[in-house]
Amino acid sequence: MSILASLGWGSPPAPDPFEPELTARPEDIAGYLYEMDANGVFDGHLNRGKALEYCRHRGHLKRPFFRFPELWEEVEVVRAKARRARLSPIRTDAEEWEGLRTWGRIPASVLRCPRHLWRMDKRTGHVYSVWADCKSYLCAARCAVDRAEKDLIWACRHFPKAGRIWVAIVPDDENLGERLRKRRERKRHANPDEGTVWVRRMNKDIHIFSTVDLSEPGGEPSGGDWMPSEDALELFVGATLALPGVKADRWAGSWKRATKRRAEAHSFNLMEGDDELMQIALYKARDLLTQQYGVNGLEQMSPENIEAIWFPMVQSAIQHQWDIRKSTS
Repeated sequence: MSILASLGWGSPPAPDPFEPELTARPEDIAGYLYEMDANGVFDGHLNRGKALEYCRHRGHLKRPFFRFPELWEEVEVVRAKARRARLSPIRTDAEEWEGLRTWGRIPASVLRCPRHLWRMDKRTGHVYSVWADCKSYLCAARCAVDRAEKDLIWACRHFPKAGRIWVAIVPDDENLGERLRKRRERKRHANPDEGTVWVRRMNKDIHIFSTVDLSEPGGEPSGGDWMPSEDALELFVGATLALPGVKADRWAGSWKRATKRRAEAHSFNLMEGDDELMQIALYKARDLLTQQYGVNGLEQMSPENIEAIWFPMVQSAIQHQWDIRKSTS
């Protein structure tokens, strides 16, 4: 008898998907549980309690470094990706992108994506280079669709939990974000799980999706419509996320997305590209550092001294090399 059957959930259907070993990764276990749920083993109601009970009987909870919240996070991701697969593709228009490029409405940094950046670690002073995506909704070649897909998967994760979604499309204005914040606060005591997203589009419309009615007289949105979550998802993918056209998005309440630590938080930006110039500048800066602070000067510096001494020294060397290049060109 399988573990699932012993728990009273019935036997997996034939063919029986391979049950993950005790050493399996959380995403593998999540995929197995989702597949069992899709096949009716959990009667379509796989929840945290059933997943936790499975992990307890299977022995996963005794594994070193196993974290059940991480597993449940993976289950949520698998579910969201499955819902996304049932929706339409994100609409893109190559001619509109070309028009934006022709009229100079796409920043140069986006056109250079991925960018080759030189950075300095704030703790050690180590200089290194990375290839960085711009993550812009205007990046036709690389980032726009990927960013919109992540937005859509996040919506697929949260919209269905609400059952129905309040939707409004209104003209943008500079005070709308503050009005939405105040209205959300007034309704939160009766709706503690309130979730809201609004997306600014380049046509100066804002698309608002929420678990609460945010319409009030005296300012937009003054009205809106309730629709089933699946219909709201189709609108979200078909109109709200159509590319190009997305300007910015904001997720709030229970839908708020965790922000990842950016590279800028633990490193200094030095310059973009031009490996030859950077290598010469770094050689000059290291030579000067050795003259003033000794061979192990950088290793002995605190983060404060790296910011006050080493970082400006490298910046100065880079600028000097730029000046030399300009004078000889």
